[in-house]
Amino acid sequence: MMTRDQHLSFVGMTTIDIVQIADDLPEPNRKGWASHAYLDVGGPAANAAITASILGSPVSLHSAFGRGPLGDLVTALIERREVSRTGYGDDPAVPVSSVWVAEGDRTLMSTAASFHGPQPDSVDLRGAAAVLFDGFYPDLARAAAQAAAEQDVPVVLDCGSWRDVFVDLLPLASVAILSQEFRQPDGFAESPESVIAALLDQYPLRLVAVSCGGDPIVWATRAASGQLAVPQVTAVDTLGAGDVLHGAFMHFAFDEGIDDLTALEQAAAVAANSCEHFGTRAGVEAWANENANP
Repeated sequence: MMTRDQHLSFVGMTTIDIVQIADDLPEPNRKGWASHAYLDVGGPAANAAITASILGSPVSLHSAFGRGPLGDLVTALIERREVSRTGYGDDPAVPVSSVWVAEGDRTLMSTAASFHGPQPDSVDLRGAAAVLFDGFYPDLARAAAQAAAEQDVPVVLDCGSWRDVFVDLLPLASVAILSQEFRQPDGFAESPESVIAALLDQYPLRLVAVSCGGDPIVWATRAASGQLAVPQVTAVDTLGAGDVLHGAFMHFAFDEGIDDLTALEQAAAVAANSCEHFGTRAGVEAWANENANP
C-alpha cells in the first residue's frame, strides 16, 4: 500500500481523441450521422493515468503534451482530472485520433505512428510506488526505465502489440498485461498460454496476463496459472477499455496493496463497466461512485 508521499507514475503517449458514436459506419464517399460525440485526451498512458486518478490514486503522467492552443487544451483536459503532468520535448503538436464507435466496436484513424516522441536525458521518478509503460515514445521510456531500475520502482507494462522498446523494458518488469494481438517478433500464432509461458521463461516477471475482450483473462505466475472470468456486459463503447484495465490494476495493486490476481479481477470489473457507458471516463466514474468507501 502506498504511503502519503507516494504516487503512481505513467509513461507514454497522450493524444487528442475525437469520438463519434453511431448506429452504423457510413459506406465510402457517403456521410455518416453520429448520435453522440465527445472530445477528450486519450492515449494508453494518459487513459490509464486518468483512470487511476478517478479511482483515488495520486498520479503523475510523463508524456509530450504539445504547445500553443492545442497544448493548452491537452493541459486543461488532463489537469481537470487531477493528474500531475511532466512534459518533455518541444513539438507543438500532439497525436490526434478520430474514432467511430458503432454497435460497441471501434474504428480508429490516428497520427500517432508519425510521432517518435521526446528524447530526455533523464526522468525523475522520485516518490513513485510503481510505473506503467505503454511502449510509445521509446527514448522517454528508456530514460524512465533507467530511473525505475536505479530507484527500485516496480514496472508494469501495457503490451498492446509488440514494440522494439520492450526488449529493454521486459527485463525490468514485474507485471506485463498483454492484448490478444501481442506477439514477440520471433513468435508465431501462439495461444495466450504459450505467449505467457515464453515471457515467463525469458524475463523475471511475477505475473503475465492476456486480456481477451469479453472472454476470460488468461494469466500465469511462477507458481500457478488459470483464467479469470470477466463481467459480461452490453458494450456501447469499448474505446480505451484496455487502458482502463491497466490504470485500475495500478490503483488496486500498488495504491490499495491488493494481491495481483484480486487487483486484476477488480480492474476487469472497472473496465467492463466502462464499456457500458459512452466515453472512456463515465463508466470509471460510475464504478468509483458506486464503490466509494462510506
